[in-house]
Amino acid sequence: SPLTGPAERLRESFARAREGERRLRIETRVGAYFDDNAITQPDAHPGDPVVRLLREPEHETTGELFSLRLEYAWLTLGLDDQGTDQRSNLAPFDYHRNLYTLSLSWAY
Repeated sequence: SPLTGPAERLRESFARAREGERRLRIETRVGAYFDDNAITQPDAHPGDPVVRLLREPEHETTGELFSLRLEYAWLTLGLDDQGTDQRSNLAPFDYHRNLYTLSLSWAY
């Protein structure tokens, strides 16, 4: 009949969509960055050695990025890591920082 063909195609498309939901998806991202111009330049103050050192261009920032994401039909799990290193010619301004994020979500 003229209605059977379109109805069968619609049923098959729903079945394919349902099968696609059950698949596992894994995504990984990795990256890095470098910035040799990451300085804080205060206004010049003659005679202040800290300001003089901060105005010198010997500051570098490097970092790495990592992301992992796992997905299933109703569940998503994400893990992110971002690390940053700041190197300066003044020791108090050097730092290393890691930021971790864990996310979990589901649909019902």
